[in-house]
Order: sequence, then structure tokens, then C-alpha cells
Amino acid sequence: MGRVPVVRALFSNIERSDGSVMAETMKVEAIFGNVELDLRETRFAAGVTELRVKAVFGSVEIVVPADVAVEVHGSAVFGNFEGTTRTTADPDAPALRVVGSATFASVVVKTVPPLRVQKLATELRARRLLPP
Repeated sequence: MGRVPVVRALFSNIERSDGSVMAETMKVEAIFGNVELDLRETRFAAGVTELRVKAVFGSVEIVVPADVAVEVHGSAVFGNFEGTTRTTADPDAPALRVVGSATFASVVVKTVPPLRVQKLATELRARRLLPP
């Protein structure tokens, strides 16, 4: 097994958003820091991708596109670990499993429309084909 990629904010802030391919397993750590992962443009491999999250006196925010199934399993001590486990209509859709802990910290997993859908809606609103 290869090395597991790590995104670690130690007394710092990391914002990550790109169209790269997500590793099968990845660690995210925020220790007295903040990590914001926007996965709307990320390409997921088939099957389950696992994010192992640890937040201590910090925060982790993960934005997941609605066309990716999500499992959220975590615990918090003097903090919060929130997100909703949900499936998609497509049984072959990739899945993201978020597991971890928050101690005096916050972990939030948000589901939003895919970026391509948001861009299309913005374009249609600009052309007044959708209400504002």
C-alpha cells in the first residue's frame, strides 16, 4: 500500500479546490487551524473514497457535489461533527466516506449542486431564463 496523502493545517489555513483525481484514502488534519476542501471539481475513482478527518481546536469544511454519495461517521468532544449520509439516484456514482473526530473543533460536510450546474444556473439567470 502506498503513502496516504495528507492535508494538514497546523496554526494555519488551507483552502483547496481543483480538478485533480482524489486518492482512494486521504487524511485531513486541522490543529489550531482551518481546512476548506471544495470537492466540486474533483474527479473521484469508482467505488468508495475515504477521508480521515481530525480537527483539534480548529475546523474542517468539506464541500461535496450532490452527484457523489456521502457517508459521514464522526464524533465530537466540545465541538461538532456534522453532515448527512445520503445516496444518489445513480447506483454507480462514486461514494465519499468521511470518518474522524473533532475535539474543541468543528467538522462540517456540506452537499451542494455540482459546479457545472451552478454555472449553468448563473448563466440562465443572467439571460433572465431563471428567476433571481
